[in-house]
Amino acid sequence: MADINNIKYSILLILIAISTPIQAQQSSSDPALNAYRQGDYDKAIELYSELLAKNTDDKNLKFNLGGAFYQKGTLNSAKSGFEDALTLEAPEAKSRAYYNLGNTLFRMKKPEKSLEAFKYAMKFNPEDEDAKFNYEFVKSMLEENEEKQEGDDEQQEENEDSEEEQDTDEQENENEQDKDEQESEQEKEDDQKSCLLYTS
Repeated sequence: MADINNIKYSILLILIAISTPIQAQQSSSDPALNAYRQGDYDKAIELYSELLAKNTDDKNLKFNLGGAFYQKGTLNSAKSGFEDALTLEAPEAKSRAYYNLGNTLFRMKKPEKSLEAFKYAMKFNPEDEDAKFNYEFVKSMLEENEEKQEGDDEQQEENEDSEEEQDTDEQENENEQDKDEQESEQEKEDDQKSCLLYTS
């Protein structure tokens, strides 16, 4: 089942990508956006970081920096960027931040937290089909895991009961053997006494 879960993680990551960067108002952000679009994520991270040093409260830049970190696979930094962007005012932008956070948490193999993030993404943008898909996908996976865990627990209980029965049977067999040995020894003693009485 672990292999199946890994396949499911891969399926979701292939089907659904993160939301694209938010186009910032400043023209100075264009080089960073271009680097991102060209797949040069190291350059995008460098440029967005420089912009953030000058505009520390810019949630759009934090969102975009999180996206660059995500594409590079630096998930902890991506998570921080998207969490910082959750306070974006526009509902659609807030939804995109939650959506990307959900994907990041899923890649970090934290499906419960991922599910919660997708739930908020749908709350702020009920029309987001990608968020709906991811929410249902992760929910289904968690339900299957829960059912499997319940089955494993039942199997473990059955195994424990079987082991207890086996131990009981073994103990009874040992007791029977001890009893037979005692009876055999007693018979020998009785025979010896009979012989002694007879010979005397």
